[in-house]
Amino acid sequence: MKRVLSVMFVLTVLMTAVRAQESAPVSNDDWKHWLDRVDPLMLQSERKEAKTTAPAERAKFQEDFWRARNPDPSNPENPVRAQFELRMRTAEKRFFVNGKKWTDCGRTFLVLGKPDWQKDTHVAQHFGAPDALRAFQDQEQVATEEWLYRTHPKLAPSPEGYVFRFNPSCESVSGRAADALLDQVAASYVVHPR
Repeated sequence: MKRVLSVMFVLTVLMTAVRAQESAPVSNDDWKHWLDRVDPLMLQSERKEAKTTAPAERAKFQEDFWRARNPDPSNPENPVRAQFELRMRTAEKRFFVNGKKWTDCGRTFLVLGKPDWQKDTHVAQHFGAPDALRAFQDQEQVATEEWLYRTHPKLAPSPEGYVFRFNPSCESVSGRAADALLDQVAASYVVHPR
């Protein structure tokens, strides 16, 4: 009997510790770190809400964020979250600037995954061009990398696919249409609005 009571006591203490940890406020540093990483998947309304979320409510916000993107809420295994976290581990090595902000390449990779086709382009040098023309060319944002998506399940079928172009700093040179498309795909991951 003493043994049963001892086991029950230990379990009670452990459960209390787990609950306390789950309900502990999320620190400002941890919150900022998490927001920076999930930003490519966030809706504008979620970004606004996150700014005003109290530390004691941040863990619930994070839980609700992933629950909204779980295709089967009855299943605790969330394939969207698992896929995103896998992409994040890959992208952090290459597309995270100063540990704080995703490059446009990173945002694209996190939202769409690996492209179906990738091409490095090289800008032709115009050695005989007049100085004024050369100065103008230096100001242009010329794509040095192109990513093509043809078969992504979240993109509408298109015979030519979707091409994203990036400069050497991994900034998009595809324009607002690419940003709008990424926002649209990110929003499509929300299957259970909060």
